[in-house]
Amino acid sequence: MSAIRILEREMTDEEFARRCAGSDEYTIEQGNPIQTSEQFSFVALDGGTYIGCATGVAYRNGPIYNGWAYLSELFIEKPYRGRGLGAAILCKLEERVAGLGITNIWTRTAGYEAPGFYRRQGYQVCFELENSYFTGHSHVGLRKALAPPASPGSRGDVGASDGQSGSTSAIRIVEREMTAAESARMNAGFDEYTLEYGNPILTSERHGFVALDGDAFIGCASGLASKDDLVYANWFVLTDLFAEKAYRGQGLGTALLQKMEESVTALDCGNISTWIAGYEALGFFSKHGYEIFCELENWYATGHGRVGLRKTV
Repeated sequence: MSAIRILEREMTDEEFARRCAGSDEYTIEQGNPIQTSEQFSFVALDGGTYIGCATGVAYRNGPIYNGWAYLSELFIEKPYRGRGLGAAILCKLEERVAGLGITNIWTRTAGYEAPGFYRRQGYQVCFELENSYFTGHSHVGLRKALAPPASPGSRGDVGASDGQSGSTSAIRIVEREMTAAESARMNAGFDEYTLEYGNPILTSERHGFVALDGDAFIGCASGLASKDDLVYANWFVLTDLFAEKAYRGQGLGTALLQKMEESVTALDCGNISTWIAGYEALGFFSKHGYEIFCELENWYATGHGRVGLRKTV
């Protein structure tokens, strides 16, 4: 490795494309097809006014969906909370993905948000990353097993209780994508909720390293740190760790990971989390002090799970 250099900088577009292609090659070598994703969205309307949404992402192994969907967004405008609308729109999304043969759904939320709501809908906590927010709240993962729908889920308009005995509002839940304006309103609403609980609105900052043999790209490590002004949050998310096949088993992965960990320590983040496929490098990460905090079983066609790992640095 004497001629190999590890530089602290972002990947170029070409390097990132090579990193993605290399990961796909490794996936195929392990007997798994390349997964693609598909988004499903519902919006809630009061008359013509947007008042909430639920969005999920499902994953395909070729023409077949895998066993998991991810609930990426669930939002209800403040005046409409506590009326059952969140449960109604979530049920619509669950019915939709269960109708595709998907048997599990999972999501992530702040500990100050709605873990209690999700438990009432049948979700169970599957991980907790403590002190993820400046108020000390945790980042919480939840999961739920989905039963096949008894009949095809209704996908048009529905009424929702407005909290008054014997009355029904004009609220409709419609399956369609959000408009750009609706998406912007949802993001603004999430920010308002965050501020109400005493947390600042964080920005994400990418930090990374590339490995070069001469001028040839041969690997990378990269991840995201969240920050409020000049202060970093307690968790760093490692998004990329890649070494070209010809350079594996020579210590390059270790060198890249160590550089990344040194950078995280300098930021005073305190902890690293990452997600990998169960067929990847569990032994490698374990050797470097990482522990499993979550496993979503049977994520891949080969039966391997998707595994969450963590380490205090």
